[in-house]
Amino acid sequence: MKLTLSPTPKNLREALEIEGFRFPCGGKGVCGRCRVKAPLIPPTALDYRFFSEAEINEGMRLACDKTIGGAMEIECYMQKAPAPRKLYDPTVSAVLGGTASEISIIEDGDIIETLVLPTPKPDTIKLRSLAGKNAVELYEKYGVAKASTMLVAGTPEIMEAFFGRGADISDYSRSGDTVEASLFDMPSEEVYLPPIPNGYMGSLELLELDGIPEGSLLILGGKAVKIIYKGETVAPISALPMEKAGESEARAVYAAIKYFGEQYDFSDIYLVGKLPSPIEARLQKGGIIYKTQESAATARAAAALSDNKFKTRLDKLARKAYALDLSEEERWQELLALS
Repeated sequence: MKLTLSPTPKNLREALEIEGFRFPCGGKGVCGRCRVKAPLIPPTALDYRFFSEAEINEGMRLACDKTIGGAMEIECYMQKAPAPRKLYDPTVSAVLGGTASEISIIEDGDIIETLVLPTPKPDTIKLRSLAGKNAVELYEKYGVAKASTMLVAGTPEIMEAFFGRGADISDYSRSGDTVEASLFDMPSEEVYLPPIPNGYMGSLELLELDGIPEGSLLILGGKAVKIIYKGETVAPISALPMEKAGESEARAVYAAIKYFGEQYDFSDIYLVGKLPSPIEARLQKGGIIYKTQESAATARAAAALSDNKFKTRLDKLARKAYALDLSEEERWQELLALS
């Protein structure tokens, strides 16, 4: 949608809020969803966190930290805030990512509103508080006491912390489970936990994997890069830490993709999230072409809450998964040396 903005107000976020657009994380620079195309606005460090160099050169910007120097035309890719309404039989999902978490209120499979917040360090009390308190905030906004079912999904590390000390993450592997909400102090009648296939692949990764076609490779960017093949088997590799990605990390990711290319016949590569610049450059140099797409986890969570057949599909997908530790794969070591 193209918009012509006046020079008043000078804050781009405020100008877009006046137009009725919403900022899921409250403009804190967490979610990266306030996307606009505005080449006249200089990019900030926040833009480089969410966009590739090519996207920034095309004029893509985040609106939450920008000022307007004068009247200008921008292209807006944001959603308008939903009109307040009462809900009658809602469900709620908490998708707990490595850096950002999405808490959504859902009715009849439709996502009514999503709050995006920073994910705290893996800690039982903090994670449960994040999910529970923000679910209650949505209940109050839409006039409901509580949801019938709450879905909670996350990475293996996040879910292990969410379950609490002494919990065995393997109790929930391979097939999903529905338990009493009081077990985790959640504000709902019950909690649905999608399958956690193994220690390399949690329920969040499973939801993302469902969003790509069979016979494809999924790359999940972020603090740690994960690569998962989806086919007759589902093969996730151990995460490659990316806190300070450099040439060695770029070579490791490139070698991992080449390894998957030798082991499996995949047609396309999909990237969810953002890769550090050194990795982008190495993949480009090596002729690796991938398609970028938005996270599908929350949309898949909404589908799981409204359709038991979808839950069965997740169970089947999880049962096909096995863990692959690249450090033990001799061929990957050879490809790494060659890269």
